[in-house]
Amino acid sequence: MLRFCATVLLLVALIADSCAAAQLKMQQMDHHAADKDGDGKADDGHHDTDFDHEMFVGKEGAQQFSGMQADEAKKKLGELFDSNIDGDKASKAELISWMQRVSEEHEKRDVDDHWKRFNKTADNQLLTWGELMTEKLQTALPNADKKYAQAVTKALLSGKPADIVKAGTVAGLPEAPASESDELKSSQSALVDDLLRDARRWLAADADKDGKLSKTELHHFFYPDEFPHMRAMLVDEALEHADKNRDGKVSLDEFIADMWNPEKDSTEKEPDWVAEERKSFKEVKDKNKDGFLDRGEYEAYMFSHEQDKGQLYNREAEHLLNEADADKDGSLSRKEIVDNLELFAGSAATNYGDRIGIREDL
Repeated sequence: MLRFCATVLLLVALIADSCAAAQLKMQQMDHHAADKDGDGKADDGHHDTDFDHEMFVGKEGAQQFSGMQADEAKKKLGELFDSNIDGDKASKAELISWMQRVSEEHEKRDVDDHWKRFNKTADNQLLTWGELMTEKLQTALPNADKKYAQAVTKALLSGKPADIVKAGTVAGLPEAPASESDELKSSQSALVDDLLRDARRWLAADADKDGKLSKTELHHFFYPDEFPHMRAMLVDEALEHADKNRDGKVSLDEFIADMWNPEKDSTEKEPDWVAEERKSFKEVKDKNKDGFLDRGEYEAYMFSHEQDKGQLYNREAEHLLNEADADKDGSLSRKEIVDNLELFAGSAATNYGDRIGIREDL
């Protein structure tokens, strides 16, 4: 039973990986949503420093800091400054360009890596749904119960994205036995949800409707928020997550619950920014004043100017300047960036620094 449960959990994780990059983008869009006073922090005083690190040096860049002592990490950060900035100081516009390059380079590497991982065709030109599923199954099921593995494999390889989306499930996918744990049953449900999401994204990304994905279309699959023709699918995904009672619209309570969970918040009272979001819901987002966000209103919220990626970079640059611009000249010198290692790349003084291995000299 343990192997059975572990197999399902791993398969869920692998399928979710296909959407992780886009989910990160949505998290980035929401990162400054609670920052009403423009100081780069949520109005409860908290700021997610992990976000700053990934924006400035990228995931791969952060990993390169692994094992470095603080002095070595500062040297590396200085070298990044030299390679990205012409001159002695980085203006706000240059900081924005820096972060844009980090994002674009990460996307390209990520798509290249997934293309190599999933595409097994002889001509290496097109990716099939079966190849996507086969790769995930090969990784997920090596030690699974044989009968269960065969049933899962058959269901996933025989299914087609359009059929999965139409039915809302995967035909033939084995149900968790009644005797199994609640954890396994929950994992089975998550598996169906993730497969449905993958299928919906596949159909939207397949622009020429040939049933396969080119490398360009795979980019659309992993980074749908970058491409206008993927917008309707993203709205479907977001509504599916926020609309808990499945009535086709998002209530105020559902809207707030999608952003803030009081059970997981250590504060004793509701943060001020939540009250601001309630007010914005009623006065701005709910255009017809019926107490709900319908699909059109929710789409307008998702793709508003406030959530635009250009504004994301702008707000992040303002935050970095606010934190590190010691002489308040509106730009950052090499020294100001290097002296703020914890802000830009993590250090031994932060959990993030501990995770990537930067340590102070002993």
